[in-house]
Amino acid sequence: KNKSTLTTSEEPYPQLKSGKYNKVIEKKIINYDYFVETSISSELEKLQDFVLLNLALSEQPIKKYYQNFYKQKEQEIPKDIQELTKILPKKLLIHYLNLQKNFEFNEKIFNQAIKDFFSFIKNYTTDEYIMPLYNFQYNTKHESLQFGKITLRKITDYELKTISKLDEKKRISDLNREITHVLSTFLLSDNLSSGFDNVKKEFQLLLDALTLNFMGDLQIATIYQNINYHWKPFERGIEVKNFPVKNQLIFVKEKYYSLKNFYYTLKKTNIEQKENLFVQIAISRFRTGLNRSSLVDKIIDFVTSLESLYTSGPGDLTRKLSQRCCMVMGTNDEKREFYHDFLKKAYNFRSGLVHGESKREIIIDEKSLDIEEISSLLEKITRESIKKYLKLINHYTGKNKNKQIIQDIDNSIINRKKYSILKKKF
Repeated sequence: KNKSTLTTSEEPYPQLKSGKYNKVIEKKIINYDYFVETSISSELEKLQDFVLLNLALSEQPIKKYYQNFYKQKEQEIPKDIQELTKILPKKLLIHYLNLQKNFEFNEKIFNQAIKDFFSFIKNYTTDEYIMPLYNFQYNTKHESLQFGKITLRKITDYELKTISKLDEKKRISDLNREITHVLSTFLLSDNLSSGFDNVKKEFQLLLDALTLNFMGDLQIATIYQNINYHWKPFERGIEVKNFPVKNQLIFVKEKYYSLKNFYYTLKKTNIEQKENLFVQIAISRFRTGLNRSSLVDKIIDFVTSLESLYTSGPGDLTRKLSQRCCMVMGTNDEKREFYHDFLKKAYNFRSGLVHGESKREIIIDEKSLDIEEISSLLEKITRESIKKYLKLINHYTGKNKNKQIIQDIDNSIINRKKYSILKKKF
């Protein structure tokens, strides 16, 4: 009866080929959303079945959700919740039409729509969050990998369209063209104001696990809420500007299980606890260093990260850092000597940068290292040091873990037996 008011439009869409952006195409979109919500909305609301269904939906737990929603926004709670839930039966109809692609009744598709709808009702206080992974490369046929509640999966054309704002710009930036994967998760939305903050912490933890196990630069990007979860309103989190980097992080499937184990270890370590704060600071400065575009800034951040781990108190920081780090990083006398020599000179190099002096020369084994080699080696040492400290802190208790660890490292320098005991801890 009303299908003459149904509109079809052509919208720009990214075409994906083997999981990667190929080109922009024009795609025909049948606008069932507008049709249901506008053209036939008033007629739907008059139907007795619609009234009964809406009455059932307006009870718990949805009623509690809306009460909580308005309470947290410090607004008056509407007396008639049914006015708010009218959208839900319409969403069910829209979902069915989008699956069926016409107005005919198909029992199989209808049952699928009902199943999806009741799954949504059961999890009404849950929101979907996704975040694109920039500067990330993962070439595999596997569709997704699981890390607790977080899924690493390929991006869809609709997600890329939304993230790249293709409707507005009619084009995709070079950086967005490179996106192949996203992180996705579902979180309870009981606290409406902290949803994005909570999911940011969850995503950051997995990004830290990735950057501590693979060479390359990753950083938090803009987070999107309910981008695919069409039952609820779509929202965009705080806009984050991402930039292309020289070193993409290349993830390989063979490392999945070891990465998964490391992720769970990192999650259980509770680096936010006061006694582990020095490791959290080290990870934070390492993360900052990775995302710097300037090699000078990278070097300063990596050395600052190492200071958080290996130095305590004022005085002779060069000696403290180089001696302690070489004992943890070196697997034999030659390597310990190399790390000791390099870190002494790297700290001196960093001091020159901080004080605005010209770049001091670093010569190791009669070879002069350029600034890129210095940065790369410091990144490697910092990454491995943090991983070793994540194991070390599990063997100590109390408020002064960092001082206890440093004391054991210092003792191991002159006592080989104590060094053997220390090595077993990391």
